[in-house]
Amino acid sequence: KSAHHPVADLLFDDLEIQYKVWDTEKVTADTDPTSGEKRYLAFLLAGPESVWGIYWINGYSYTGNREIEIMGSHVELSGDWPFDVHCVPWFFYDKLIAEGDSTIETKVIALRYSTSRSVEEYSDQEFLRESRLMATDLTQAASLMARQWVVWYSYRLRFQDRVTCFYRSTRLPGKVPYDQSDALVSARHSRNFLDRLVCGLRDARKQGLDLNLPLSQFVDGSNKANPDEMFTTLFLSLEKLKDLHAASNELQFNSDKASFKVLSTKLKEVIRCHYDDPDTSERVCQKLGDLNRTSIRFICEDMFNQLKVDWTDLYPPNTEITIFNTRNKLFHAGKSVKDEYLLKECHRLYGLVARVLCRILGWNDRIYCPTERDKRWLQSK
Repeated sequence: KSAHHPVADLLFDDLEIQYKVWDTEKVTADTDPTSGEKRYLAFLLAGPESVWGIYWINGYSYTGNREIEIMGSHVELSGDWPFDVHCVPWFFYDKLIAEGDSTIETKVIALRYSTSRSVEEYSDQEFLRESRLMATDLTQAASLMARQWVVWYSYRLRFQDRVTCFYRSTRLPGKVPYDQSDALVSARHSRNFLDRLVCGLRDARKQGLDLNLPLSQFVDGSNKANPDEMFTTLFLSLEKLKDLHAASNELQFNSDKASFKVLSTKLKEVIRCHYDDPDTSERVCQKLGDLNRTSIRFICEDMFNQLKVDWTDLYPPNTEITIFNTRNKLFHAGKSVKDEYLLKECHRLYGLVARVLCRILGWNDRIYCPTERDKRWLQSK
């Protein structure tokens, strides 16, 4: 509860776990003063604060009590949930060991859940499990929207005479200043975007689609300073999305295994007759299996068509898509690509991956990816 709370800047991998339980008499500054049977669960967040779009006014009454008026705190979510969610500032206080014994404070943003259901009807374990999953989905959606990491690193569960605090260790979010103009959607659509993506993440899980890795690679790739790293990480995200699309649409292979086995046997006979060197013929035969794997370009283009993702506005008029050739040069041929050209390819790939992710998650409205200024740059020759 120090003003220099170190985990306020962290993002977690569940590597270190710490539980603490206090009586409510010992916890004052960071708990809700409301009495009664309501239970409260707060997830403390790291990452850009303005992505949540909340504002507050600090005030003090004549008694010295602090009064905070928060605007836009309620997070409205589709569906019937057994709790309410509010996005609020969460304050930490400490005493300065100095002349005057002054109090200093710091704050983070928190997702604050509350439920009036009884423990018998809705257990702490259920409350925690559903709230934690919702907090993870909300922060993933916010990370995609902001193109920066937004994470929760701690939760506090308060009910009657107990406050349980949990921390988990995390990687450090980037320190890049957040600008709303960099977001995928405008500020007035941000809450609708978060709601739609949370629903989309839940629907994807029901369908057996795990989007955690491509989402993480997209956010990581968006923040790489080196164009080679940026392109590589973003393309890994696209490849994972391609794999999910291929599996769900049975596009992994060009033909069934039985038919290809017959063809493969005939091709091996031709190859062994063609080459005098048996080592050469065997090396060629070992590559035959690749012939039955559907090309990455074919699967991606099928995915773009199915999701109605347009890529033509990322290139000059009457230009073919080039990211696959660039990928082959970097990944397989070991060739270098000019920095200016590679930077354009990074922005094209960034736009494509963002559009695919948003469409998969059910957001069909406009996204600013890339911005109109960057789009004119990408369309120039």
